[in-house]
Amino acid sequence: MFTAAGSSTGVELIRQFYVPEYTQAVNYNNDLLPLFGEPQDSGGDTAHRWKFHRGGNSSIEVYTEGQGQPAAGSQLWASGAVSYLAFRGMLQVTGHARAAMRSRWVNGLDAEAVLLRDDLVDLITRTYLGSSNNGLEVAVDLTTNYAGLTRSASSYMASYENSVNAEISYSNMATTWQTGQAFDYGARFDCILVPWNQYRRYHAISGQPGMKIFQPGDVGQDLAGLTFAGIPIKPINDMTTTVAIWLDRRPGKWAHMVHSATPEGDPAPGGWEVKDMGPSGDSDIIQIAYRGHLVCHDPLRQAKMTGLTA
Repeated sequence: MFTAAGSSTGVELIRQFYVPEYTQAVNYNNDLLPLFGEPQDSGGDTAHRWKFHRGGNSSIEVYTEGQGQPAAGSQLWASGAVSYLAFRGMLQVTGHARAAMRSRWVNGLDAEAVLLRDDLVDLITRTYLGSSNNGLEVAVDLTTNYAGLTRSASSYMASYENSVNAEISYSNMATTWQTGQAFDYGARFDCILVPWNQYRRYHAISGQPGMKIFQPGDVGQDLAGLTFAGIPIKPINDMTTTVAIWLDRRPGKWAHMVHSATPEGDPAPGGWEVKDMGPSGDSDIIQIAYRGHLVCHDPLRQAKMTGLTA
């Protein structure tokens, strides 16, 4: 949440004799959402809702001539719902600051608005990655309830979870690859998310020193573009250091939803709601907000490795 920007608090943007623009000294995390494509508009409601086909018609059988008919059956269904999250930041600018921050090097007002959105993207990413608020570590899990459903009673949405409790190895990677893609789960993994420390640990067991013959000047060339069984391994900032998430991103498995709207009820451009909160003394107060969620429609086809040695 931003505090008020007066002519004194905005002093670093008022200077007239710095080099043009500014040096970005803050690291923002936007590693996750680009992996799930363009967001979809929610169309309204308070939550993202979908159906699980959880079982088939129980009346099917092999029968013989003259055998009596079984009772009719039906397909089995369940409903999931993930509530949208709302994120916001506040920008307050005094009249004095508005005049002073029109620097010929950095437009302080534009910078405040743009960077506030960057702050929010960082918060959104870390929230969607997390183990609360229906984040990624909740969506891809064996036991934690998700989408309003109790996993202990809902095997159709329980992800395969390999509790490793050891260093990452070929053996535990292969077990996850095999079990997650076998019939009970049926995943087709296309991306493995890992924190940076696990990326380095995986390289230690998968590096191919022979490749260095071709470029002897780059002894770290085999650190780039690591894969397992052809599946790209993607290092992600701010992930739990002892976890790896295996993704199946085939169409319909995930939904990157945006729930923001203009005052007229139309989808907000880019998902950003910009609202003038009215004056406060000689200040203008602006709220920049974003609403949405990253939703897993098919947790059964995802997998998780836990307890990896950090």
